[in-house]
Amino acid sequence: MKLKKSTKILVGAIILFGVIYAIQRLSFTTSTTENANPFAKLDTSKINRISITGAVGEREIIIARESRGWFIVSPIRFEADRSEINLLLSAIAGNPPASVVADNLSDSLAYGLGEDAPSLGISENIQNGISLRVGSVTPDFDGCYIELKGSTRILDLTKNIRTYVSQSLTNWRDRAIFEFRLEDIREAIFNLGDTTYHFTHVDTGWQMERVNIPAARIREVIGDFIGTMALSFVDTALSMEKSSMDYEFIIANGSRQSGKLMKESDQTYVSNSANDQTYVAGSLILDNLERGLREISRDFLKNGNSKR
Repeated sequence: MKLKKSTKILVGAIILFGVIYAIQRLSFTTSTTENANPFAKLDTSKINRISITGAVGEREIIIARESRGWFIVSPIRFEADRSEINLLLSAIAGNPPASVVADNLSDSLAYGLGEDAPSLGISENIQNGISLRVGSVTPDFDGCYIELKGSTRILDLTKNIRTYVSQSLTNWRDRAIFEFRLEDIREAIFNLGDTTYHFTHVDTGWQMERVNIPAARIREVIGDFIGTMALSFVDTALSMEKSSMDYEFIIANGSRQSGKLMKESDQTYVSNSANDQTYVAGSLILDNLERGLREISRDFLKNGNSKR
């Protein structure tokens, strides 16, 4: 009887310990699930700093929100591409959940979290921010693996932010060569050799040498030019002495922007005095602009060209 009683006690104790362990395990799992929302404490409307570090040895890209918008502040100072910033912030705005896939960092390489994994830092202020490393894209391509700073766990994030943090500095730079619209221009002047094309914005129309020019033709030629996007950037000194065309825009607010276009080999370059930047543009942009100006002059001026 004593043996049976002790056996019952032992069995009861085992069951009790089993129940306690199950409850603790359930609590642990629930807690992990609840806390696996890395971006829960961030308000994307208040974020003012983004930092991205690529492989070891690469320069850190720091992007900050200023009164005039988002700017890259390191390793160069340049206006940031707002669409790229918005895409990144939109990706985390929904507070995408994450789940634990590994409890220690010995498995880092298997998830693309080796030394060459890019890092992402996002913050509202010094007190509220998040820092993480971003690994490989998940097999379904919808998410990616991340490792939060100070944590030993690897998480499966349900949103793919690897796409954004893998981008180069060039991709984060604003590729718009001009920030104004065609409607903002008061005068547009183009010098091609000894020929000058001088357009004036009068009310809702355009004129050249007091001859009315259809707005559609102006938009097709000048509008296409100022709406072009850069393919790349030239950050070193580039001689534009052999420029094929000079241009100047007088804006409605009284400011002026001028520059040069030059074609060399298969590259076309556009300089802009507004930021002393030289851009690499589409190879046909100069040819299209020159042809468009000549056609307007031919179609609307009696002598077929315009001179000062």
